[in-house]
Amino acid sequence: MDRLFDAGALEVFTVPVVMKKSRPGTLIRLLCCEQDKDTVVRTAFKYTTTIGIREVFCNRYVLERSITPLQTPYGEVRRKDSVGYGVSRSKYEYDDLSRIAKEKGVSIAEVIRLIEEQ
Repeated sequence: MDRLFDAGALEVFTVPVVMKKSRPGTLIRLLCCEQDKDTVVRTAFKYTTTIGIREVFCNRYVLERSITPLQTPYGEVRRKDSVGYGVSRSKYEYDDLSRIAKEKGVSIAEVIRLIEEQ
């Protein structure tokens, strides 16, 4: 997956599947921009055992994103803000919440509560 991301994939995920003759297999799904397609395809052939790739065209819609660093008594926490298409939402960076939860010996939900109380 890391090699595919490095090659330009925007999304990569795997799904366990049953192949022909009832053999177990793994379906790899990825999304990339048209300009990165050749590099991603070459990478997939080089680093997987596949002998074929199917291509499906789709549109991808994303919200505008920004990251706001927040100073808290527990250290910096990054808040990811997304807007567009009539919506606005925010969430904290999981890695920051996880780090604080481990340091303080509390749950991630508790860290969120502590941050929002300040």
